[in-house]
Amino acid sequence: MLTHDRVLSGRYQVGAEIGRGGMARVYLGTDAVLGRPVAVKVLHPEHAADPSFVDRFRREARSAARLNHPNVVSVFDTGSDGAVHFIVMEHVRGRTLAQVMAEEGPLPPGGAAEIARSVAVALSFAHAEGLVHRDVKPANVMLTEGGRVKVMDFGIARVTSSATLTQTATVLGTAAYLSPEQAQGLPVDGRSDVYALGVVLYEMLTGRAPFAAESPVAVAFKHVREEPPPPSVIRPGIPSGLEAVVMRALSKDPDARFASAEEMASALEPFADGDGPARTPTSSRAGAPVAGGATRPVPPDPTARLPAAELPRSRRPAPAHAAPRRRRWPVLLALSLLATVTAVVALTLAGGSEPSARRPAGGPATPAPATQRPSPSLSPSPSASPSSPAPPGTVRDGLSALATAAQAAIAAGDLGSHAADELRSGVEDSLRHYGEGDLDKALEDIGHTREQLAKDADHGDATAGTVAALDPLLAHLAAAMEASPPPAGDRHGGGDHGHGQGNGNA
Repeated sequence: MLTHDRVLSGRYQVGAEIGRGGMARVYLGTDAVLGRPVAVKVLHPEHAADPSFVDRFRREARSAARLNHPNVVSVFDTGSDGAVHFIVMEHVRGRTLAQVMAEEGPLPPGGAAEIARSVAVALSFAHAEGLVHRDVKPANVMLTEGGRVKVMDFGIARVTSSATLTQTATVLGTAAYLSPEQAQGLPVDGRSDVYALGVVLYEMLTGRAPFAAESPVAVAFKHVREEPPPPSVIRPGIPSGLEAVVMRALSKDPDARFASAEEMASALEPFADGDGPARTPTSSRAGAPVAGGATRPVPPDPTARLPAAELPRSRRPAPAHAAPRRRRWPVLLALSLLATVTAVVALTLAGGSEPSARRPAGGPATPAPATQRPSPSLSPSPSASPSSPAPPGTVRDGLSALATAAQAAIAAGDLGSHAADELRSGVEDSLRHYGEGDLDKALEDIGHTREQLAKDADHGDATAGTVAALDPLLAHLAAAMEASPPPAGDRHGGGDHGHGQGNGNA
């Protein structure tokens, strides 16, 4: 923590602390050269000691400094003073949207639509400059004393993702607004910001985010796999057209969302309250603000658009940005698991149907011998994890659920590479034995995998929340195998077990 008499780089006088987060503390400061108030964001010592982090931080600050827009908090400068690394930003007097909702609860539909529209305008401008926010949430939206909406921290999320998402509070604050592609560690573009803005608008209208769970991994899982209830179910009276905007923005498939933030801003225009925050034109074609803070009319059909190639640069969807190298783990894990299950299905096909979709005649499967079952101490109970999904009905479904949750855990930094390797290897061994007809061995492999996952948590390579999310899914996969055992004639059969031929010619 800096003292109030500290002057950074001979120019910026540090004053009182006005905020803090997982990456930095923010101080009220004074620019001695220009004589104006500023906000000074100073990196926490643990990040300041990492040269690569500091370098990325400076790069992204310089990128954000390109954005000169009335709905964007301006970045003025970045620098270092000894071991102190900082950026200097516009000082905005007001409250964050998170503070407003905490103090006032859900917002009127017109006011919520206007705030979301202003955020969408800011995002559209940034996307046109090739910058994706990646962390749109109420804490990054300022409502000024003058009634304007300003978005903070453009580009900084790309720097902080690998360093701060392992901190529980930061993950909880971010996971609620993750797009499905972010939760899976896939590359993102401007449509991920559109999804996050849809979450923010949902929360403004209803007073709560669309998904909640006990762990960040479970929340991320819901973004990928579950559909949220329409806002009007939680708070009746929301205009149906505004609800349609929210639900479109929350589409799992990026192609089903608004093609751009500008398109979303135009769709929100009919519902926006003119008495809300100071308004900014939806696009450069809308013209400058006229007297009273209003804007010139937008086209009557805001969803109509030319093919992307024919749009002006400011209206084209932002290109996909490459994800950090570490985030290839989820993709590699998914590909490995999918390749394995494909091989297993090929090995165990009989009569053209997937064995995991069949149940033995005469009722439920006979349980495996107790000595071969997973450790009872790791067995889940229905009340152990309220946020866990229902047990899948087939082996394929169980594998898909497990792979999705593992991807989310890796993307959030809650599952290390060693633990991910152990998980992949254990599941592959289990599926191989299942494909060979050895159900008991397959269940034993899953039991060992669950035990190893618990050990990984003890060693710090997986969080407790990750174990709570993944362990029931491993148990569900085992249950699906028990419910749909391999054909009796193949179980414990001889031949080329492990070489993919013994059952493949059945």
